[in-house]
Amino acid sequence: MILSLQNVETFYGNIQALRGVSLEVNAGEIVALIGANGAGKSTLLMTICGHPQPRRGSVKFKGKELVGQTTYQIMRHGIAQVPEGRRIFPKMSVLENLAIGATLADHKHYAKDLQEVFDIFPILAKRQSQRAGTLSGGEQQMLAIGRALMSRPELLLLDEPSLGIAPLIIKQIFNTIKMLNRERGMTILLIEQNALQALKIAHRGYVLQQGEIVMTGAADQIMSDPRVQAAYLGTGG
Repeated sequence: MILSLQNVETFYGNIQALRGVSLEVNAGEIVALIGANGAGKSTLLMTICGHPQPRRGSVKFKGKELVGQTTYQIMRHGIAQVPEGRRIFPKMSVLENLAIGATLADHKHYAKDLQEVFDIFPILAKRQSQRAGTLSGGEQQMLAIGRALMSRPELLLLDEPSLGIAPLIIKQIFNTIKMLNRERGMTILLIEQNALQALKIAHRGYVLQQGEIVMTGAADQIMSDPRVQAAYLGTGG
């Protein structure tokens, strides 16, 4: 097991956002976390990254407790996050954004890692001197993923990678996620409102509802559950 959350409770002031959340991600898995807007999905990812800190519970990465560590310390363990809304540096070039992603990695791998990102997303190679803020939404998402990959993570946290992106680019992004997992063995925790897309590529899934895990199991089992179909997949009664 590479990531373990046990009975995590996270608050914003007096408002409780996560209620006793327990979740596990094994090495080499894609795990999907689905739920409606406001369910606490992004809060869960940010809690893993140390901001906000959970008020109660445990967050362990490869057996090491993360609670109490800063975000910078947590990222140094081998975790990278692609946040909701991408959050690239718009006034910096594509290449400068990627270089920032590499600050936690050994510099001797920089050229190789940069070429691998360009192999995955050839458009970034063509745009490397362009200001990141002038890229399309899909290209910015590719840049955000590429920036995360430059840190050589063991665990990749993806928050709503399909948000605000054209359908054709969504397909490309999800194919890339599958490739990273199958060909490179990358472990991925995927938060996605597009539940069908997420469950199609995931090994296992969790359903988060009002800050609580209400269902977990193999991705195909969750996808075939009538309650999930009705609530998140647009099918069922």
